[in-house]
Amino acid sequence: GESLLPANARLFDELGVRAEVEKMGMAKWGVEFVSPDHESEGFIEFADALDKSQPYAWQVRRADLDQLLFRTAGEAGARTLEGHRAREVQFDADGALVQVERDDGSRATWRCRYLVDATGRDTLLANKFKTKQKHPDHNSSALFGHFTGARRLEGKLEGNITIFWFAHGWFWYIPQGRIAPART
Repeated sequence: GESLLPANARLFDELGVRAEVEKMGMAKWGVEFVSPDHESEGFIEFADALDKSQPYAWQVRRADLDQLLFRTAGEAGARTLEGHRAREVQFDADGALVQVERDDGSRATWRCRYLVDATGRDTLLANKFKTKQKHPDHNSSALFGHFTGARRLEGKLEGNITIFWFAHGWFWYIPQGRIAPART
């Protein structure tokens, strides 16, 4: 899942996708903080922020949001390709040459004036330029899972994210409505 913030609303308005995000998402009116070291929970409601123009955000399934934004980019004129994986990038005075591998194993090379590294955790460019740095204080790991039957807040607060922190870490709980089997 993806836990969005109210500031995303302006971007979704500019892209013309807000109505679709509203349909796919679960309203998130704020954040609940919970700790075993404190007697009561803490709440932050977006309506109490300095900018009160957008009092809520959404919890969405990341794959659904990514697909919506990808499709919208194509409809706006961007050349969008699925089934391609960036393998190598070479830079020169005219821009960049990007070598990709298709799902069928064939390769292609394209020239581009602008390049955005959208390889996610693969970090193609950071690996190429050896700029990835591990923070010395963050020797950590992450796990995720989907659960059914977990307790939620009730009523309007049902879609709020819950952040639980403790001495050696934290986790968050992002309600997602009903998750279809085999979805991540």
